Amino acid sequence: ATRLLSGTSVGPLEFKEPRYCAVVREDAHLADPVTAVVAVHKAGEDVRYTITGGNKDGLFTINQSTGVITLAATLDYEIHHKHRLVVAAEGGGEVVHTLVKVLVADVNDNSPYFLRPNPQVTVIEEDDRDLPLVIAKVGARDEDELDTEGLAYSLQGDGVDGYATNDAFFAINSRNGELIQLRALDRDPPNGKGVWKVRVQVMDGQAPWTRLRRSTGQHVSSNSLARHPS
Repeated sequence: ATRLLSGTSVGPLEFKEPRYCAVVREDAHLADPVTAVVAVHKAGEDVRYTITGGNKDGLFTINQSTGVITLAATLDYEIHHKHRLVVAAEGGGEVVHTLVKVLVADVNDNSPYFLRPNPQVTVIEEDDRDLPLVIAKVGARDEDELDTEGLAYSLQGDGVDGYATNDAFFAINSRNGELIQLRALDRDPPNGKGVWKVRVQVMDGQAPWTRLRRSTGQHVSSNSLARHPS
C-alpha cells in the first residue's frame, strides 16, 4: 500500500510530522545535514527511507536507515531558491510519503559588474552652464538578491584626487552611480587635460538604503571613464 501523508495518519506506518521544512545557506558544504525525517511503524518494523521526487539534479541524498537528508551537490540561490522533495518511508509492506521543503538562503557570493565597461563622455571645455550636471550614469548589477539595493559607488582620478570636496571637478552619487560634473573643464596645459580620466568603484555587501545589513562579505569592482573636453 502507498499513501501520501497529508494529515494525521491512521495506518501502521506514519511520519512524525506531516511536512518538513528546512533552511540551508547556498554556501553550505557537501555532506552538510539539511534535516531529518522520521517515520515509525507501530509494529516495530524497520523503516527505510528514499527520496522519490523533486531531486532531479541530485542535490540531496538521504540515509536510508536514519532519514537524515544531506547535501550531495552545491546549492545556488540564483538558480533555484527552493526545492520540494518527496520522501518515502517503507516498512512492513507499507509505504508512506511526506513532503520536505528546502529553502535556500542567499549569501553574498557574486561580485558586482558594470553594465557598460570603460565608457567615454565628451563635454565642452570651459562650459559652466547648468553645473553641477549629471554627465553619465555608471550602472552596475549584482546577481545576489540581497545586494539589489546594497551597492555603493565611489570615485577616484583626475579632478578628484587631491582636491577638497568643494574644489573637485567631479563627484558621484554613491547610491545610483550618477557621475556629476561640478566645474568647467579646461583642455589646455598646464592646468588642463585633453582627456580627464576618473575611476568608479562599486562595492557590494553594503547596508541598503531601505533595509538592514545582512551581507556576509564584500566585493569591489572598478570602471574607468574618460572625459574629453571639446
